[in-house]
Amino acid sequence: MSGASARALSPVAQHELTGAVTFLQPLPGLGEHTAFTLCPVEDTDDLYTLTADGVPGGRAPRLFLLDPAVYFLDYAPALPPDVIEQLSGTGENAATKLVVLAVLHPADAVSGPTANLLAPVAIHPGTRRAQQVVLEDAQWPLRAPLMPDSGPSSSPEI
Repeated sequence: MSGASARALSPVAQHELTGAVTFLQPLPGLGEHTAFTLCPVEDTDDLYTLTADGVPGGRAPRLFLLDPAVYFLDYAPALPPDVIEQLSGTGENAATKLVVLAVLHPADAVSGPTANLLAPVAIHPGTRRAQQVVLEDAQWPLRAPLMPDSGPSSSPEI
């Protein structure tokens, strides 16, 4: 059963994504957290932080997410129909309400920043529900390099 392509997803203004997000399942490696806050990174149009809510002492798990369409023009993942239904409901245009972001792996001593295109995060801006989806189509890499000249200005420095 094929899913809807991310190419069909509607563009959403950055301010519409900002705020509380509830994951249907905990994110791998981040404990049992399902409540997060999504915030744009200052002076960027395509980079966000996703921080777990309710963690005392300033030690909340945090991820960086980016809009993969800015860096990977051919990125069009097929989201499974059950994910679309869980986040958006049913209907012919249910998938167009979703926004797909990729987890960003910051640069290290060996390589530059990379994006996880194999397991994007799908978010419904209206319901604020989200889920990280491991795609069945293995054509997308777990760590796709962000080339310095592939984005609108340069790759994000984190």
